[in-house]
Amino acid sequence: MFRSIDKDPKINYAMCLSSNDFFLTSRDEDLHVKKYGLSVEEKSRLFAPQYPLPKNWNRDIDTADRTFLDTTFKKGKIKREIYNGLDWDKLDWRIYDLIKDNIREKFTVVAEDANTTSKTVKDHFFRRILPHCIQINYFFPKGYNSYLKTFIKIDSEFENSIGEGLRSLSSTNYLFPLEKNIVIVLFHEFIVKTLRLLEKMEEMAIIDGYLLYSVLVSTG
Repeated sequence: MFRSIDKDPKINYAMCLSSNDFFLTSRDEDLHVKKYGLSVEEKSRLFAPQYPLPKNWNRDIDTADRTFLDTTFKKGKIKREIYNGLDWDKLDWRIYDLIKDNIREKFTVVAEDANTTSKTVKDHFFRRILPHCIQINYFFPKGYNSYLKTFIKIDSEFENSIGEGLRSLSSTNYLFPLEKNIVIVLFHEFIVKTLRLLEKMEEMAIIDGYLLYSVLVSTG
C-alpha cells in the first residue's frame, strides 16, 4: 500500500504510522484516499515548515535533552505562512519534482526525464524554482539510519520556543505547523527518553497535550 501511495503524483510526502494511521501531504485540496482503503480523519492546511539545525550534535542525548528543557520558554505561536503566487508552468513543476530530493542531481539527468535540454533545466532551476524554495540542510551526526523516528502532534502556547529549543538537540528534526497545533518528526535513539522529555514538558506546562506515533516508513 505504501509503495502505491509513494507513486501517487498528488501526494508529495507520506508517513505510515503505528496504529495503522497515515500522515499525507498534498497540493490537492480534495485528495481521494479511498482507493488505498483509507479515510480522512483529520484535515489541515500545512504552513511553512521548519528544520532547525542542531547545536549539540557532539553532545550525548541526556545533555542535549537538559539543554532543551533549559530553554527560556515564552508564550508565542509560530507564524502561519504559505508561500503563494507561484507562476510555475508544467515544466517548472516537472523539474521541481525531479530535483526536489537532491538538488545536486545533474541537469542532464533531469533534462532527459523532463524531455528538455540541460540548459533549459538550469535556467528554470536557478531563475524560477530555487528562489521560491526552502532549502533544507539535514544533519544526522551518527547517520540517518542510526535514529528512530517519532511523529508527535503537540498542543502548546509555546510553539516558537519549542521550535527554538529543537536546536538544542543532537540531530535535525522536522517541525510542521498545522492550523491548530504543530507536528514534530523527532529523530532520537531511545523512545523511553523521548517519553520522559514529553512528560517533563507537560509537568512544566509547556505543552497541553500530545499524540505520539512511531514512524514505520516514510518517503523522506
